[in-house]
Amino acid sequence: MRYLKGAILKARHSKTKKKNVKPTGPVIPGSPVHRLLQLIARSIVKKYEPDDAERDSRKN
Repeated sequence: MRYLKGAILKARHSKTKKKNVKPTGPVIPGSPVHRLLQLIARSIVKKYEPDDAERDSRKN
């Protein structure tokens, strides 16, 4: 769960900042496990946090 939490945080900020991302825990970046975690994390982030465009349209 800890790795997933780190992956979720990374996926949340991946739109703006892609470099200098330190791995949380012993999951090596670029490994299949890491890619799988990123996919899961991105889907979770998309599900619970709408994109910026959607967020802006809801405010108006």
